[in-house]
Amino acid sequence: MTIESNTLAGRPYAGPVASRGSRAHQSIRNMPNISMLIEIATRSPRRGESWARGRLVLGMIITMTQALHAQTLTKDPGAWRSVAYADLQIAAPSTATYGDIWKDAIEENNRAYLARGDTRFANGNAPVTEAHFVIWSPTKSVVFSVLDTAIGCTVHYVDRSVGAIVKKCPMRIAQYEGVTVRTLGRGKSCFLELRPPPKASVDATGSAAYASYDVRTKTVKTGMIVNHKAVDGCSSSIPLYTQ
Repeated sequence: MTIESNTLAGRPYAGPVASRGSRAHQSIRNMPNISMLIEIATRSPRRGESWARGRLVLGMIITMTQALHAQTLTKDPGAWRSVAYADLQIAAPSTATYGDIWKDAIEENNRAYLARGDTRFANGNAPVTEAHFVIWSPTKSVVFSVLDTAIGCTVHYVDRSVGAIVKKCPMRIAQYEGVTVRTLGRGKSCFLELRPPPKASVDATGSAAYASYDVRTKTVKTGMIVNHKAVDGCSSSIPLYTQ
């Protein structure tokens, strides 16, 4: 199911966020505010301005996004990588991409908390965490994203010895190509929540969620281990395109 298909003129383009400290992250951090440029490019000209200015600004946006894609290619996308996590309770530039992918679900979760009289999170969002895997190519970026909220997930598996809770949560795949953003709903996927017991030693490699991308079949592959064992029902292959 296609959730949305938008161009820059339709809504702000955030684009995938790279890991902190990487060359891609530095490029994103140093870029002008794209949302502000979009507003300038798409609004009607004020007195003394012309439509040419809007076209010039839009051209700047396209040039910046194309340059960013060109210098952040993912090497060996088929290699398994750990997913990264983002806390979306407080909006931040580093997590804006993922907040935009899940804007409607985050707002629905906020309403659910308010409906039961919970107003603790009036200055931000109700508890919400996201897991993601990003692939960069010369012409396209793909973001595999899973959202953990109280109303959207169900418990799938628990291992109390390592404090692992595996949930089935909503999954989406966002594709950024040129100035077009296409977001697809792909059912549910496993989300790993770790709460190690007090004084327990934490094995960073013993429990983790992984993902990879098969370039030939255009498929995102996922897997998960808890306490060094694969979790049943958490290995999947998700095609970017359906027949």
